[in-house]
Amino acid sequence: TGTLPRPKAKWAILFGVSDFANVTKLSGIKVPSLPGVVKDMVEMGELLGKAGIPPERRIVLYNEKATTAALRKALADLREKTAPDDAVMLYVSSHGMPKQEGLAGLGYPVTWDTQLNDKSSIIDFEEIRESLAALPARQVLWIADTCHSGGAAIGLPSVEFSTRNIVISRVH
Repeated sequence: TGTLPRPKAKWAILFGVSDFANVTKLSGIKVPSLPGVVKDMVEMGELLGKAGIPPERRIVLYNEKATTAALRKALADLREKTAPDDAVMLYVSSHGMPKQEGLAGLGYPVTWDTQLNDKSSIIDFEEIRESLAALPARQVLWIADTCHSGGAAIGLPSVEFSTRNIVISRVH
């Protein structure tokens, strides 16, 4: 254990979907809204400000802006902008699909344009993991606030919050 060095620059991606009418339209399957996501996004934005992450270093993707392509682009942009001594935080708040539905067996977050019956429309947790691992930044925090996100942490140091406790571990 120890203290992490102070990052040179801090960056963040806030990604959230609360309105799933578009997913319902694209998929033909009723997907319920998550009204709490907007509150989570606002509160996370305020927290990032207090943590010293300026608005110009935050990428906010909410509802219609929270597409699969937009998340891929945001992660690629950070790969170009960050340095090894920077810190990056990715916050994802949406519905999540179980591991058997993902491309790599880890599940995936539902984006604004996910088509539940078309695997080419998704960005699964494994792809997100690979994109985060490819960042030059050595300090990366990923908060996956979705159902079925536990598989995304396999092999990674993890902190799991629940109403009962907080567990710090490496998921196997």
